[in-house]
Amino acid sequence: MYQGSVADSLFIELLVVALILLLQMLYNNLMVYRKKLNDTLSIMLIACLVMALFDHIQVRYDGIPGAYVINYAAAIGYAISIFVISERLNLYFLENLEIRIRSRLVRFMIYELPLILISLLLVTTPWTGLILRADENNVMEYMPGYFLVVFTYPISAMAIAVYMCITKYKTKKDVFRVSKSMLIFVLTLIGLYLLQENILISLPDNYLTLTIPIAVSLVLVTTDLSIFSLMKEEKENARIGADLDTARKIQMEALPVGHPAFPDHPDINLNAFIKTAKEVGGDFYDYFSPDEDHVCFLIADVSGKGIPAALFMMTVKTMIKDYAMTMTDTSEIFTAVNRHICEGNESGMFATAWIGMIDTRTMTLTYTNAGHNYPLISHDGRDYDMMKKKHGLFLAGMEDTVYRCDEISLRPGDHLFLYTDGITEAHNVSGELYGVERLKDSLARLGSDLVPEDMEKIISDVDDFAGDEPQFDDMTIVMIEIKEKEKR
Repeated sequence: MYQGSVADSLFIELLVVALILLLQMLYNNLMVYRKKLNDTLSIMLIACLVMALFDHIQVRYDGIPGAYVINYAAAIGYAISIFVISERLNLYFLENLEIRIRSRLVRFMIYELPLILISLLLVTTPWTGLILRADENNVMEYMPGYFLVVFTYPISAMAIAVYMCITKYKTKKDVFRVSKSMLIFVLTLIGLYLLQENILISLPDNYLTLTIPIAVSLVLVTTDLSIFSLMKEEKENARIGADLDTARKIQMEALPVGHPAFPDHPDINLNAFIKTAKEVGGDFYDYFSPDEDHVCFLIADVSGKGIPAALFMMTVKTMIKDYAMTMTDTSEIFTAVNRHICEGNESGMFATAWIGMIDTRTMTLTYTNAGHNYPLISHDGRDYDMMKKKHGLFLAGMEDTVYRCDEISLRPGDHLFLYTDGITEAHNVSGELYGVERLKDSLARLGSDLVPEDMEKIISDVDDFAGDEPQFDDMTIVMIEIKEKEKR
């Protein structure tokens, strides 16, 4: 014979251990893996916790005269919890195999409807006796057919797992790994339950519980699948990283390089530099000679970041150059580009841009601003001022936008500085912006003859201001210096 107090204490201790394991898994799923409360695993773990609670109540009140209502309520709660765990386990396995039940009706028929029917049958079982029945000693008995219905879900999942292990062993390692984890879970659950039954053979049946085997088995399978998922993510991140490195190389190769920028026009000294906030960015610049009498240069900032911005950037850049090779009026270039982009811009992305065209015969600069930062200009070594001519709407804003063109005469000693807002909107730990005034001061410290290293000095000054505060925008600059024409 057994001593009830000792058995009760042992059982409660085992349930406490199971509860701790379940709570830890639920915490990890919600806080570490950032899953929602209605996530399949979260629901299954909550159902396990509820089952453990009702399991404890059943042991305390099963067979006690006068505890009829409590005993029935605990048994009903335990039975519903077991059913929820069973079907969520099936769904959890399918999700890890990436088998999606897309039809809401099919999902409802397989999971929601049976749960509703079982719950109704259980709630009415005190009167019908279809699933639960209390004997003359108020000991609760489950009808044998109930657990056969409950275990249909894990049995079907196990059958799928066996099939996958056999057929996908060589072809799909990921599928095989998940299927193997499911088999380990089922075998561990069965083994622990049989071990429990063998150890507690001299105790009443109400001390045999599924709570402890399920909790321990869930720890094994969720840990295994979580590690597997992390390994997959690491591989995927490595692949994405390699792709982004390639995309960055392609993007950088698409930008013009070389010095001088215009070998046929040594009196126009142009330097450009870009520093992306991510592997690929949305800023870009370009410069080229559409014909022997003109040089064109531009700077732009595409909305968004990453791959989408980079793709949109390449489209805009190519389009601007195509039109600029046949047009010298910068307003016509942007008007045509804007109309073309708006026709198929389903993504809703846009770009601010500034384009300039210098007639090398007269040194007249014509330019158009499409919502971009005002350039800074210095005449004859004097302080930098903003070229505050009214700008038009950003590119890809409205299809019927017509842009205007402004012009200015350039002389030897003039300096023109173009930049994106990643420069002026860089911020430090206090949230203070770098701003235009600091940019002017930094430019004033440069020499009269611009060299490529001057661009790095500007970026370095911005970085020093920002300190350790991370920046989330690309930084691009284009610097133009007008020199005396060489006598031939």
